[in-house]
Amino acid sequence: MGDMADKTTQPIIVPTPTFDGSREEFEMWLIQFRCAMRLSRVADEKKKVAMLLCSLSLPVVGMLIARCSPKDITDCTYDELITLLEKDYKPAPLPLAEYQLFNARQQAGVSPSDFAVQICTIAASCSWPIDRDRALAIAFTMGVRNDEIRAQLLESDHKTLNAALEQARQLESIQECSRVGQRPKNSSESSSFNQVQHQRPKQAGGPTCHRCGGSNHRGNSCRFKSEICQWCAKIGHIERVCKSRPKH
Repeated sequence: MGDMADKTTQPIIVPTPTFDGSREEFEMWLIQFRCAMRLSRVADEKKKVAMLLCSLSLPVVGMLIARCSPKDITDCTYDELITLLEKDYKPAPLPLAEYQLFNARQQAGVSPSDFAVQICTIAASCSWPIDRDRALAIAFTMGVRNDEIRAQLLESDHKTLNAALEQARQLESIQECSRVGQRPKNSSESSSFNQVQHQRPKQAGGPTCHRCGGSNHRGNSCRFKSEICQWCAKIGHIERVCKSRPKH
């Protein structure tokens, strides 16, 4: 009964989208075009070719004519024309996309959510397999623009992008609440306030860098902020200040 009802259902005529030759939009266009073909229930080969050619801009049709020559384009099959389009317009994986992925940086004015979308877009051009979820989490963490948020993200080995994104949102909210809250009235109170916020105890000789133990700079300017600890293998500090190291 289901098959009979399906056969008697009238085809749905929808306007087919036009492909203008943009490689970035080719895959999205092809998805929409195939959906329109499915709804229209066009089975005749010549009609399928006609619908395809009517859904392409003149420059794209010109490219197909050149590719098919000396054969007439209308004598080509639907599948042959789709294959030619894919060869010319389907984006190929970028050989250095992985480097772009791990070098991506959150720009000013871009929210953590938008940056996560940017990371996923770059990842679509990478040559996998690698552990995709963990790779996205690492790329997101390394690309976060805020030094303090990035430093705190580096204290954990996030297995998924969502886990890293959730912590980044929480840390961003904490910072925002701190900014709109009551401000210290003088520089002495401000210094104490910042040390409490970042859990850095005040030392007699000045603040101590949590990455290397030095006293002449802050953690966000430490040359070891991208260093891999030889004790715990986490990024962002060296062995002598590692919190995982047993106390003697």
